[in-house]
Amino acid sequence: MIDPKLLRQAAADVAANLARRGFEFDAAAYLALEEQRKALQVETEQLQSERNSSAKRIGKAKAQGEDIEPLLAAVKDLGERLEERESALANVQNELRDMELGGQIRAYSRNRGDRLQCHVATRIDDSISASSGEDP
Repeated sequence: MIDPKLLRQAAADVAANLARRGFEFDAAAYLALEEQRKALQVETEQLQSERNSSAKRIGKAKAQGEDIEPLLAAVKDLGERLEERESALANVQNELRDMELGGQIRAYSRNRGDRLQCHVATRIDDSISASSGEDP
């Protein structure tokens, strides 16, 4: 697995190191997904906060004997939007995890199979010679 923090900070360097070893990694696609994840996470957290404050308002209104039906309808709509965002966030997180685990890293010059791919995905190290053709 490639360290997500390293990918966020130096995706181009990771892609270059992988390319030297005969693999390609779409750093731009990863960074675009990461931006999408951040936006969805912020939106999800905002919707959760709105839901929580709405639940408090419903509790206060109910305690005061007020009609809570309009508030319940609004919370239901909020809950549906929150479910949609949580689902979208989970999908993006799964795609990112696949990329971090090496699912989106493809060999294009060497035919060494999954063992090398797993090794490259877990240890991106400049001390490994790009021309040696052997595992470290």
